[in-house]
Amino acid sequence: MTEQTKRSSKQSVAPTREKPYKFRKGQEVKVAFLDGKSITGKIHQFSRYHIVLELQGKEELITVFKHAIKYIVSKKPEDISTI
Repeated sequence: MTEQTKRSSKQSVAPTREKPYKFRKGQEVKVAFLDGKSITGKIHQFSRYHIVLELQGKEELITVFKHAIKYIVSKKPEDISTI
């Protein structure tokens, strides 16, 4: 088996996965924590390890570390093609 054949067979076997959840700036979400508390806010910024939220009526930004999150609730986007 040639090197090219090995590479092409590996590529065809591996499924392509999309991220099941994509964050968008300005998206309103409800974050539930492992301790049972929750907050609602708009996503200001996010990275691999944290999410920064703008809370309604507050001028400060809140940093939420993802390891403390139980789940996130958001509305389904109307037009998925714009994401």
